[in-house]
Amino acid sequence: AVRFAAEFSDDADLINIFGAHFSGRAEIEKRIRSIFDTIYKGSAHRSRSLEVARYLSPDTILAVSSNEIAVPAGPLAPVSK
Repeated sequence: AVRFAAEFSDDADLINIFGAHFSGRAEIEKRIRSIFDTIYKGSAHRSRSLEVARYLSPDTILAVSSNEIAVPAGPLAPVSK
């Protein structure tokens, strides 16, 4: 979760695959940690592709990425995209 959140600025916003909105690096880390501790427990990140990166203003970028995660068990096993 720490490494995942480190890619975001302090004032970043993240919308996850379930449509949940997280604001700020601290909240992103906290919420991603809870996902990694539950439905993605024991998972491994396989790949990330940047699909869109567009400046909305000089200090704001909209970025959309595709990610692939190997999940060992549970409702999202074996692979979540």
